Amino acid sequence: MRLVYASALAAAVALTIPVLSAAPEAQDPDRKVTGGGISAPGWMGATDKGPITDSKFEAMGNDFHLTIGPAAFYWSPKNTATGNYTVTGTFKELKPGMGGHPHPAGLFIGGAGLDGEKKTALYCTVDSAGAVLVRGFNEGTVFTLTMRANGRAGAAPNDAVAKPAADGTVTNTVAWTVKDGTAECQVNGKSVGSFTKDQTKIATDGLYGIRVSHNMEVMVSGLAKK
Repeated sequence: MRLVYASALAAAVALTIPVLSAAPEAQDPDRKVTGGGISAPGWMGATDKGPITDSKFEAMGNDFHLTIGPAAFYWSPKNTATGNYTVTGTFKELKPGMGGHPHPAGLFIGGAGLDGEKKTALYCTVDSAGAVLVRGFNEGTVFTLTMRANGRAGAAPNDAVAKPAADGTVTNTVAWTVKDGTAECQVNGKSVGSFTKDQTKIATDGLYGIRVSHNMEVMVSGLAKK
């Protein structure tokens, strides 16, 4: 009886180890950035949760410096795109891996109602581990278009994404090209996904701007529409 009990106890302990060790990485909390807020003239922002003052968004010449707490959208009401167009921006992550795992940043299009509960937008983001995530909000309902090798929706590794430089930073240029309703995301000039009107679930006309995950520090340059 003692041997049976000991074996059962060892098995129970072994089963709990992976669960306990995995939890901290998946649940890193949003940080609060001292002196947060939006100081870039004409720009607005909205987080998925928490106040926008827990992050800092500032202009540095023609570039933007983002010190991020909660995940958020940032945009200028003047930046809209309709019909066929291309929008592009370069993202330099200054301190990859905060909280012990990668976080994505990139561009959104088709933005509407971003400062309310029924946000609508389609975004393409990349992370320092070399993965691409294409996801959207449809009046507040989240959907994901990229698929992992196991068949589940989520961030998917892609060779187009740049590797970290010698100083640890990671720089990627992300672009959305919309033609006749089909939206294609490119990373560093290479296509990483093309999505029809039926797949995107939302109109591609609307605001465009910056999408960032939580707990990041990013420089954004060259944000433009063609």
